[in-house]
Amino acid sequence: MITTVARVQKVITDKELHKKYYNIYGQEDSIGGILFSKIDNPTSPDGNTDNLPFARPLYKHMLRYPIPGEIVNIVNLPGSNYNEEGKNILFYLPSISLQGIPSSNDLPDILNEDGIFPSLTEYFDPPIGVNALLPYEGDSIIEGRFGQSIRFSSTVDNAKVSNPNKWSNEGPIGNPITIIKNGQAFDPEKNNGDHILEDINNDNSSIYMCSNQQISNFIPASFYDESYGQDIFKESKKDEPNIANDIMNEDIKEDVVLKTPSNIPAEELQVINEPIPIKETEYAANDIAETEEQLIGSNDTLGALPSNYNSGNISQAELTQTFV
Repeated sequence: MITTVARVQKVITDKELHKKYYNIYGQEDSIGGILFSKIDNPTSPDGNTDNLPFARPLYKHMLRYPIPGEIVNIVNLPGSNYNEEGKNILFYLPSISLQGIPSSNDLPDILNEDGIFPSLTEYFDPPIGVNALLPYEGDSIIEGRFGQSIRFSSTVDNAKVSNPNKWSNEGPIGNPITIIKNGQAFDPEKNNGDHILEDINNDNSSIYMCSNQQISNFIPASFYDESYGQDIFKESKKDEPNIANDIMNEDIKEDVVLKTPSNIPAEELQVINEPIPIKETEYAANDIAETEEQLIGSNDTLGALPSNYNSGNISQAELTQTFV
């Protein structure tokens, strides 16, 4: 693999800000690409980058885009159209950490009229006081330019290191821990090249995912719910809708057809059907009805009914029967 050491002159990040290069180098495929010059070629004083070569990032799964002025390695490798065209294209590797800090590692090579190295960036301004994290054996660390970081670490032997940390005072050595930090506490006593540790009490914000560790000297922001900015135990007031009690227009149609309800009598006029209590009465085995003045046996023949029995339209013959 043949590599070329180059200085980044422009990074394509926006289809409007870098419209010309965006359209020339494949539009969305151009995003993240760079225009570069060889390390020994001076930067154009007028900032003209039209005739510079173009290179794409070698890895897309994990990117650290360079800034203008940083030094990268360029490699010539097969591209997506290699089978059709048989040609290689240019890729770049992550920028070289010349200054040893995560925020910026540019190496400008041209002075302006005031004797100052001008910035080649569009709007990026390197933050001040961002230091690299101190590693421990076996650590994997990802750092951003603005004080963000992710550390994949473990409980270490604080007795054997010159910089003990706050998460290794409890638990067996080797227990995993993941620390995500967003923003770094500024320490005026640290130089740019000094390495630092995360500070749970002074970093802007952080997440510690522990496994049997104890974070020493941790100071909570507050022990009260007021630290959230409001009383979480107090019910919030709900605004009731203010609906005017106006008469609807005649042209408004109801979704539901309403029917006039039937008249219900007053409560004192309503009859409530209550169950009639059963009285304990002795009855004959063959049932003596009020209209009968005789006992009816299994061998008896019904004769004439009493004169006080109202039979309606049924004849005397139809009412006479013999019990068998």
